[in-house]
Amino acid sequence: MRDRFGSFAGIIGSLLFTAGFISTSRVTAECGAEFRVIADRNVYARGATAHIKMIATNASSEALYLLRGMSDCSSQLGTFSLVLFDTSNHEVNESGCSVELSLDQLDLERELRSSTSGIMLKPGEIYGIETDLKLPVKRGVYTLHARLVPAAIGAATREALASKGIRLLNEACAAPALKLEVR
Repeated sequence: MRDRFGSFAGIIGSLLFTAGFISTSRVTAECGAEFRVIADRNVYARGATAHIKMIATNASSEALYLLRGMSDCSSQLGTFSLVLFDTSNHEVNESGCSVELSLDQLDLERELRSSTSGIMLKPGEIYGIETDLKLPVKRGVYTLHARLVPAAIGAATREALASKGIRLLNEACAAPALKLEVR
C-alpha cells in the first residue's frame, strides 16, 4: 500500500511540477501549428538567467516546413520571438538582433527541402530551440510573451511553394503568456 501511495504521490508531484512550467497555444487554422514555451523553473534569483525552450508541433494532417536558421534574431526567414514585460506592461528585455538576407538570391524551395537548412515536420512531429534569457535585477513577477513568426515572403512565392507541397506557417503563432518570478 505504501509503495502505491508513494508512486501516486510522485506522479501527482510530477504533474504539478510540470504544470507550472508549460505554456501552450491552441492550434488554429490561421497559424498552422501548436507553439509552446517551457522555462526551466518559474522562480529565479535577481539577475539570473532563465533557460527557455520554444517548441513548435505540427498538429495538422499535412507536412509543415520551417527553416533551420530560425532563431531569436529577426529575419525574413522567420524567427522565435521572446519579449519580457513587467507588471506595468513595459518591455524589460533588450530587443534581439536582426539578420538581413537577399531573398532574391535564395532558392527557397531548395533550402526548405535541404536537410541541412530546412525542416519538414510531418504530422505530430516537433521542432524547437533553446535559448537563455537574462532576467532583471528588480524583484517582481514578469510576463514572457513568445511568438513563432513565419518567413516574410510574398503571396505569390507562398502559393508557388504550396503548389509543390511545401506548406509554411500562415501567420505568427503566439504561446500564452508565461509568468516568471524574480525574488
